Amino acid sequence: TTLAQAALDEGTFDVVLMMNVIEHLHDPTAALRHVHRLLKPGGVLVVETPRLDNWTFRLLGARERNIACEGHVCFFTTRTLSALAKKVGLAVLRCDAVGRSLTVDRLLWQAGLVSRLPRLQRLLHAVSRACRLDALRLTLNLRDIQRIYL
Repeated sequence: TTLAQAALDEGTFDVVLMMNVIEHLHDPTAALRHVHRLLKPGGVLVVETPRLDNWTFRLLGARERNIACEGHVCFFTTRTLSALAKKVGLAVLRCDAVGRSLTVDRLLWQAGLVSRLPRLQRLLHAVSRACRLDALRLTLNLRDIQRIYL
């Protein structure tokens, strides 16, 4: 069942979180409109998604990990996401550039993805598995993720 198909009354929720969801939607405008109707008056929608107005995208272009990730179909800058929110009647309360927690294994996987070199990808994967780097967690703030409060 999709959100649009769910039998939910308007004004049902105080808070809705869309954490790393909107970039996977083929019609983010319709989704935001629907979520806006589900919010109670004064309710808050929090959207977290990659942002393309950052230094990693300027440096890597189409090789940037969020572009290279299969499944991401919509891409936003801080300005375009704010404009989309306003278009559907949501007010922007705050927008933050945030980091993420990930394993060293995942970081190496992303480096291999960005490299577009299958041999390097296999090598990084083998090193990661041999050293059990999936058990090592770290927090990075490359400011390439935006969290917007609406």
